[in-house]
Amino acid sequence: MKWSASQLQQNLGQLTDKSPPFILIYGEDFGVIRECARSIYSTIVPDLNDPFLNDKIDVDQLVNDNLLIKKSADTLSFAGGVKLVRVEGVTESINKNTKDALINSIKYCLDDLPTGAVIVITFPGLDAKSAIARKVEANKNAVAIRCFHDSGRDMQQIITADFRKHGLTVSADVMSFLIDSLGNDRQITSQEIQKLITYVGKNKEITLDDCLNSIASAPSMNIFALCDAVALRDSRKADKYMNAMVEQGEDLNAAFAMVLRHLRRVMFCQDIMAKQGCTAQNAMSKLKPPVFMNKPEFARQVQTYPKKRLENLYERFYTMQLESREGVVSSNEVIQRGILGLSL
Repeated sequence: MKWSASQLQQNLGQLTDKSPPFILIYGEDFGVIRECARSIYSTIVPDLNDPFLNDKIDVDQLVNDNLLIKKSADTLSFAGGVKLVRVEGVTESINKNTKDALINSIKYCLDDLPTGAVIVITFPGLDAKSAIARKVEANKNAVAIRCFHDSGRDMQQIITADFRKHGLTVSADVMSFLIDSLGNDRQITSQEIQKLITYVGKNKEITLDDCLNSIASAPSMNIFALCDAVALRDSRKADKYMNAMVEQGEDLNAAFAMVLRHLRRVMFCQDIMAKQGCTAQNAMSKLKPPVFMNKPEFARQVQTYPKKRLENLYERFYTMQLESREGVVSSNEVIQRGILGLSL
């Protein structure tokens, strides 16, 4: 059988009555995989610390004994009832020998499923087209649960639920910023949101400054200021912010990527204005994610930055990449020179 992560939540009730004897949880998002596993564990056994009700096997042990999972599942629980057998330590980076041992172990279990136990295996990074994933799906007494990365809507629901638990509110702009900055890995999202909640303390509203100060993947304020300086053609400020970033050990490659993205957004708005005859503000409303800070300044950039210069943006970008790879001067020097050229 094949379930999605959302179907698992609907089917948890079945696990209390008659659980499938074999459950494989796999896919791209380790955070979702972990949450699914926890839900199943807590449904099958009341206490994961009870050695009579569950057996934890480290994946490395399977290299020496491919039948270890099956042997454990065939051993009756001393306390009576269903026994949980789970495999720990499986990551995307496990070596080939360990991965092969795990796959062979799964095959042995599928050939002779237990009657008094539930085997749960988490397998991050397993390809949905792999033979073993298809073998589990084809078995009517086993379940394969594939965990995809969260969509933007999923992320918003998860973030909002965490904030509500702590009585926190957040504006639409800040929510858009969080979704854009955190990516779509649920484990990373949960860690960063908890850091943010701890950072705001007793405050009831989360601001953009709170996000910038606490989230590891959020760009620094210097990068945002640099983008504005370039688009406003203020080379003195652009040079100032780049020097500050170099002194702080920040990566100018990331800064240049942000500047390029910023100017592409300016170009997008200019194109909308030309095609639809609308204002800069109306064109900006079509941007995704929206402009978070300094909206009047961004509108001015859209209205004043030379369109012909933007048309050569990609050519300039590739030229800078080639110069950087030649190694005649340092990468940072090439980037600084290129960004200053865009700010003139």
